Amino acid sequence: MLKQLEYSVTFPSTGRTLSEAVLFQGGFGAIVGPNESGKSMIIEMIRFCLFGSGALRGKSEDYKNLKASLSFTVKGGDYLVERTSSKAKLSRNGEIIATGVTPVNQKIPTELGFGLAVFDMACAANQNQLLKLGEMKPSERQRAVDSVIGVSVLDDLAKLAGDEALALKRAADDLASHVTEPVMPVEPAGYRISADLEDEKRALDLLRSKADQLRGWLAHAKTAPVKPVLTVTESAAELEEQIAGVQALRAQRQALESELARIPAAANVTLEEIEEDERKAALHERYLDRKRFLAQHPMPDLTQDQVNSLRVAWEAHKRWQKFQHLTKQRDDLLAKGEHTCPSCSHHWPIASDALVAIDQELEGYTKVLMLEDKPATPEAKVDAQQRLIDLWDEAEWAKHVDAPAAPVEHQWTVQDRIRHRHGLEGKARRAELQAEIDAIVIDTTDYAGRLRQRQQYDAQMASYQDKVAEYEAWVVERDSKEIELDLLQSQLSGYDDVVKALSQACLYETQMLSYSVAFGRYNDGLIKIAGYRVEADDWNKVKDALKILRLKIKQHLVPSLNRVASSLITHMTGGQRQSISVDEEFNILVDGQAIDTLSGSGAAVANLALRIGLGQVLTNNVFSLFMGDEIDASMDKNRAAQTSQVLYTLKGRISQLLLVSHKFPAADYYIAVGENIEHA
Repeated sequence: MLKQLEYSVTFPSTGRTLSEAVLFQGGFGAIVGPNESGKSMIIEMIRFCLFGSGALRGKSEDYKNLKASLSFTVKGGDYLVERTSSKAKLSRNGEIIATGVTPVNQKIPTELGFGLAVFDMACAANQNQLLKLGEMKPSERQRAVDSVIGVSVLDDLAKLAGDEALALKRAADDLASHVTEPVMPVEPAGYRISADLEDEKRALDLLRSKADQLRGWLAHAKTAPVKPVLTVTESAAELEEQIAGVQALRAQRQALESELARIPAAANVTLEEIEEDERKAALHERYLDRKRFLAQHPMPDLTQDQVNSLRVAWEAHKRWQKFQHLTKQRDDLLAKGEHTCPSCSHHWPIASDALVAIDQELEGYTKVLMLEDKPATPEAKVDAQQRLIDLWDEAEWAKHVDAPAAPVEHQWTVQDRIRHRHGLEGKARRAELQAEIDAIVIDTTDYAGRLRQRQQYDAQMASYQDKVAEYEAWVVERDSKEIELDLLQSQLSGYDDVVKALSQACLYETQMLSYSVAFGRYNDGLIKIAGYRVEADDWNKVKDALKILRLKIKQHLVPSLNRVASSLITHMTGGQRQSISVDEEFNILVDGQAIDTLSGSGAAVANLALRIGLGQVLTNNVFSLFMGDEIDASMDKNRAAQTSQVLYTLKGRISQLLLVSHKFPAADYYIAVGENIEHA
């Protein structure tokens, strides 16, 4: 039952605004008012509140600033729905149960038990939609009514059950085509279990491994050692004594040659030339010290005062740049627009809070020095000059200021000058040393080579004696191992037969395992096929039961609808029309005449009777409401009055009836509209 409706909406194309606050009552209410006063808007807003923008007659964008709320009662619960074009909220007994357009659109049909399609068929006859049911083709009418009463759901479920049954049958047939009984493998002759054969083979493998080790040892035969030949007659001690004598003479000669080498040969140089070159070398060293100092301590190009002036200029230029940036920010914020007070038309910027902070900061810049022109000297160079000034050491520079500014050429290095001095001093000693060197004569015989040959012979002879003893022991061991190998080979004579029997046993046991698994799968497949067929039979039973249920619903609905609609049309026409007959294919006959051949008034009253009848049969126990929007427009005064009287008498069975009309029918209460219309 509807309780209260409030709404407001503006149409952008005309600037027209409709707003109403309507208090509904039980019984028969008439919505009256002049043409285009917004009577139908009440019906439209009720449908919008219940079912959202899909219930609007136009596009959502045609309804500017749309706002509506509706309170109603369903199954003893008090509901309040509040909507705008983009928001929605639903409350039950004061508690919010859904928020948002989509959740509310889903929640209300759940609470009612039906949606907009059922509502428009059974609870509402909208403007210019009264004849819609009668104008449909029978097949279309049957689909529409089936959808309203839920039979189409049964059809969908029956189809689903049939599809499931067919799919299960096909699955069973497909599985049956792939399930075959496996063949048991044949047991090999003389079969023994592989575990016993593996133990026997493992023992033989140990013997076989030992035989392989013996063969490997015997494969590395040793040869008898060969006695070495003597080529050097002197003993090693005699040769070492000869070598020591030669080495002593060589050491004496080498010492003399070293001393001679340390005394430089006298060059054609005077002492005065050496001293002059030393003076020039000292000046050149001072030049290098000056160069190193300047490399480590570059001399600045600017004074401290010049650096300070440039830094002040750079700070003033940066303040000018910051001032320009803040001014640009302020202009951008102003460009965002203004707020306008709807009450006093006062204007203020949208970004007023940000502008206050910027204006305060700009005010501070008017009190300090700012320069638009950038200083000619880069700021990085100014900083670099300051660092050079900080690092400059005037006292250290005084040590190098009088040093040569260019390299000083000199002839010799320090070592050359020392060598020339020694050459002048050791000219006589060189002659003595050379005479002593020439007097020493050294034997050139290769005593070291002969010593190596003698030592090699002695080592070979010692090794030969060891090898003779080792070879004789090896011969004894070889004979023993050959006897042992012959014994093992006799024990391994049946090894190949054991390996073959083990291979056959393993293959047979693997085949038996595969057979057991395959046989288990085969049994599982048979069970699964049987299960598919039983389940398919169950789904077919469900399909048949749904068809029977659909038939029973139709058998109950059609007679009930015919009875209620016939009673209504009899009262609405004052007895001129007596019956409405709807068959199971939803062909509609009014007193035996097809509904689509009736006159406008006859078709209207027949459609109205059917609509109200559907509501009585389907929804009256849940939401006892019927709304008619100018359903008497095509009726004469007498038939309109009779229709109004029938609606009036229906209030005993329908809790709430609302009729939009120009004809002021006899009603329990009236809702007059047209007073709350504004034009832009």
